[in-house]
Amino acid sequence: MGFQPGIGHAGPTDENYSPMWRINFAEWNNPTESKLLQTLPDLNDAQTKGLLTIAPAMEGKHVVNCPFFDQQTILKHMSKQ
Repeated sequence: MGFQPGIGHAGPTDENYSPMWRINFAEWNNPTESKLLQTLPDLNDAQTKGLLTIAPAMEGKHVVNCPFFDQQTILKHMSKQ
C-alpha cells in the first residue's frame, strides 16, 4: 500500500466516534507528486485539488472493527500481565 499510514478522523473522546470503520483508498493521480498526508483536511485538500482519487474498498462493502485506544489504557492493561 505504499508509505502512507492510515488516517483516522475521530477518536474515542469524539461524540460520534465508532470503532467500526468503512475503509477507503486514496491513490495519487501522479505518483511523482505524492507526499505524506497527516490529517483528514490534508486528504480532502489533495482530493479537491485533483491530486488524488478516493475509492471505497470493495465498493463500500468493507467495514472493519478497528478501535483506537488511549496509550494509557494499553499501558494499564499491560502492567497487569
